[in-house]
Amino acid sequence: MNLDFLKDRPLVANVSGGKDSTAMALFLIDQGLDFEPVFCDTGWEHEETYEYLDYLEKVVLKKPIRRLKNERFFKTDQGGFQEMVKSKVFFPTGNIRTCTLTLKVTPQLEYMDEVRALHRKKPVSAVGIRRDESQARSTLGEFEEKDESTIWRPLIDWKVADVVAIHKRFNVAPNPLYTRGFSRVGCFPCIFSRKAEIKHAYHEQPERFDLIRNLEEDVKQIAKDLGRKDAQYSFFKRGPVDEVLDWSLKNDDQMELFEEEYLSGCLTWGLCDSGLSKKVISEMDYEKLK
Repeated sequence: MNLDFLKDRPLVANVSGGKDSTAMALFLIDQGLDFEPVFCDTGWEHEETYEYLDYLEKVVLKKPIRRLKNERFFKTDQGGFQEMVKSKVFFPTGNIRTCTLTLKVTPQLEYMDEVRALHRKKPVSAVGIRRDESQARSTLGEFEEKDESTIWRPLIDWKVADVVAIHKRFNVAPNPLYTRGFSRVGCFPCIFSRKAEIKHAYHEQPERFDLIRNLEEDVKQIAKDLGRKDAQYSFFKRGPVDEVLDWSLKNDDQMELFEEEYLSGCLTWGLCDSGLSKKVISEMDYEKLK
């Protein structure tokens, strides 16, 4: 691969704890590139994703992962997503994705401005996006010029098999959430979660939905106190959390067929064949953090 475009420019790699960004970091290491890993913290990730970031930092990357936060919404112990929702009296929607824009894009852009000012060169921002992830990403190119940085998508033509292969080649365990059937990691749960994802997340951590329920009630009360009529009261786009749970937990033959494929996480990573369970992975890899 021709990497002349870097030309001593600062390289920043977005590391989310997901399989694609981890694969990208391994690819950059394989290419002998010096880069700064960054993570945009929403305050709404699964706790095991935060633990996995520690694993990557200490065992795989052997360098700190800079945690980027929108400090305007990290002033309480509910900092991040919850604080933002209460402040705006509004849950993100399909048309107004305040979660992404406020908690990810804003701190990323602000940091890129800092990097550019420090190095006096336009930075390169590497992101682990692949074309076959979605229809929306299928038309993206490897490079895209922005005012604050050059976006580089080194894995744009990779398939899932390539992602799994580089993990295995470097002997890097995936985020344990994948091996327990999650198709993606990140906000837990995401406001755009599908039926199977909601059902799976509920069985994994029902107390998270108590948190969502309380957050919905808080937003309603804040809106009432302020006399707001335009507030978005529901976490999920389908409606209040209890209605969505009733819908997602119903028995559905079509749903079960979908789940059979959806919950085959350890098969994807070849861990079932090797007899590795989450417990074994935890003991084998996270022990190194101590």
